[in-house]
Parts: sequence; structure tokens; C-alpha cells
Amino acid sequence: PSFFTRLNVIARFDFSFGGHIEETGHHLLKFGNDMGVWLMASYLITDRVKAGIDIGMEIKEKDEWQQPIGRPRQEKTEGSDYTDFGIGPWVELKLSGGRVRTGPMIMIPSSARYAWIEGNSTGYELRPVFSGKPVISIPVSFTYNF
Repeated sequence: PSFFTRLNVIARFDFSFGGHIEETGHHLLKFGNDMGVWLMASYLITDRVKAGIDIGMEIKEKDEWQQPIGRPRQEKTEGSDYTDFGIGPWVELKLSGGRVRTGPMIMIPSSARYAWIEGNSTGYELRPVFSGKPVISIPVSFTYNF
């Protein structure tokens, strides 16, 4: 059908191997693998207006803390594994030489987030940086081509 020429569907898969941080003779932090899956669909309504939706999921495996090295300590990495889901409908307006895109983005996390903080006054550790409640935002993107 002719409407297929105006329809665009993209699938994306990202994978990150965890890695590690070691303080020789003291502790070892092994980060879990991280996988992202995205589906992005859009439809060109007119020559200047496009609407779409982005749907994604991120799956993160549990980290492992060893202190001393060789002895896992589960309490240090509690909650480091998660599965998040996100969805965002958007609309885009094409202008002469550029475009503007906006729409609500909703991320539904499965748990709180932690980040590795190093070099602070209390030493090296994981700290909570996200509560785990849904996050709603309305990003606005401007793109211009010279």
C-alpha cells in the first residue's frame, strides 16, 4: 500500500560487557552486563509533520563486590540489577533547514539506581542516585542543517 512509503520502523539492540574496578589488595567491583532493546516507529503525516513513538527496554545484570578480593559481599550491590521500560510518543515539525521534535517521555524503572562514586571523602562506594519511581519528562530537540 502507498502509506508504507511514509512509514519508518527501526529496531536497535545494544549490549555492553560489564567490566570491573579493582583497588589492589582491598576490593574488586565487577559490573554486570547491560542490554538495551529499542523499537522506533514514525509516520510522515504531511511533508512537514511527522509523528512517532519510541519504545525501549534496558536489562542490567547484578554487579558483584568482593572485599577482600575473592569474598563476595552481596549487601554492597543489592539492587544493582534491574529491568527498565520506556515509552515516548513524539511529534516533529520540519522547518526550512531544520526540525523541532517534542513529546512526553516516560521511563518506568524496576528499582532504584546506584552510581559508583570515587575520590570522595568517604572513599570508594556505590551511592543511590535515583529513587526508582517513574520518570516523566518532555524533551524538546532542535536540529538545524547548515
